[in-house]
Amino acid sequence: MRPLPLSTRVLLLRGAERYLYEVRWSMKIIEEVHRNLVEDQRCTGEQAGHLVSQMMEAFPEANVTENDTLTEAMTNDEADRHVLAATITAGADVIVTDNVRHFPPAGVRGEGAPAYRGHSRRKSQSGVPPVPIILTTCG
Repeated sequence: MRPLPLSTRVLLLRGAERYLYEVRWSMKIIEEVHRNLVEDQRCTGEQAGHLVSQMMEAFPEANVTENDTLTEAMTNDEADRHVLAATITAGADVIVTDNVRHFPPAGVRGEGAPAYRGHSRRKSQSGVPPVPIILTTCG
């Protein structure tokens, strides 16, 4: 799972900070964010470590316990089955990702929240902005 662009990530985390929704992630998602930021040369290992530690400190309730049995049962792309499993475990409403091809509607139907592209400015046919982190509504 590739990290969202900085502007999208900041926007989503600020929204969560203001209780517009809740963010959720597993430790595997956090590890991927760290690894991919460094591999994509978006930041150094130290900077990536600082970012993920700040995210975890700001949102301690965001961590979702991983469930290997559930992960294995997912039918979406094998590389991101852990994300869909975390979505289900969290009871999330949406998956925010720039990698929507790993979450096709057929692969997530009945299993979890739909995936939306994080950087898209268009609105979906349902009128929900396609601002797909894992999100749950507050309240």
